[in-house]
Amino acid sequence: MVHRGLGLALALLLTGCHVLLPLASQQPGEDARSDGSDGPASAECPGCAADACVGKPDGEQCVGAAGQPGRCHAGLCCTGCVSNSNTCVDGDPVQQCGLGGKSCINCNTMARPGNCMVWGCVTGSCTSVPVPDETLCPGGKGKCYGGICCTGCYDKVTMKCLPGTDPAACGSGGDFCTSCPVPADSCSSPLCSSGTCGLTSSPVDGTPCPGAPGKCYGGVCCTGCWDGTTCLLGTDIAACGTGGEICINCSKTGCQVGSCQVGTCAVTPAADGTLCPGSGPPGGTCHGGSCCTGCLDTSGKCQPGDLLTICGDGGSACADCSWLPPIPICTNIPSGLYHCVGGT
Repeated sequence: MVHRGLGLALALLLTGCHVLLPLASQQPGEDARSDGSDGPASAECPGCAADACVGKPDGEQCVGAAGQPGRCHAGLCCTGCVSNSNTCVDGDPVQQCGLGGKSCINCNTMARPGNCMVWGCVTGSCTSVPVPDETLCPGGKGKCYGGICCTGCYDKVTMKCLPGTDPAACGSGGDFCTSCPVPADSCSSPLCSSGTCGLTSSPVDGTPCPGAPGKCYGGVCCTGCWDGTTCLLGTDIAACGTGGEICINCSKTGCQVGSCQVGTCAVTPAADGTLCPGSGPPGGTCHGGSCCTGCLDTSGKCQPGDLLTICGDGGSACADCSWLPPIPICTNIPSGLYHCVGGT
């Protein structure tokens, strides 16, 4: 029966017809493949095309199932790479990198591409890629940003590594930059030394404060007034001033009243009729901010008070002595105060 089958097949071949012969490894119930292979690509060879390399030697170029180039390996078209264990693999891991059926490369065996770079496998080629930001640089003297080791400070706004020596951007070791603060009452300028904020030495007394309207005395910003030894608030009538200027005594005598208003001396007249301070006998009263020791006429003006028709003293109202009989007089005898009398 077998010989008859072989004979029939031979006859068909001689006439130009194609025939599939059962393979020795083929099991009953399995379909034979048109290229004579016995099944699809192995699961151990992703992307391999089982049809492309039948009868071809290893290393011969082929085209994979998705149209990508490869090389024949163990009867299959390998489009990844061939590992050390002689197996076709994807070719994506960094330890087994490659495409086109070539031998895999372990990228980690290559020299490190940089302080903040590592090898990665990109489209089958060993490619340097940056480590994650804020990773410590080799040696621990900085931090990595964008594949570069930053030993100064990192500005998050500009996304740049800065030297870290500017008081406005101070820092070291790859830490984020900080702006060095200055206390409001400080007379020192901000300083950044070795990535650490500090303050400069105190300036000369009388130097304008760097961060406030005042002057420096003894390393402290005086915004009130300076009395020669101490900075005062500058709100007292006897020590008035602002901006670190020398204190002023706003006190006044006589019929003027002094006060300190927001660091500035102000003068107001005493109330009319107030006794003149320290005027002594014959005394007087305040009118319009001045001490009147004579008399006040009908217009409110201070007069000497020694005239017959304008007689008076001590800031009182002037009197007209001309009506007194028989001989009117304006005299300051014997009291010392001018007054009207009727002489003989």
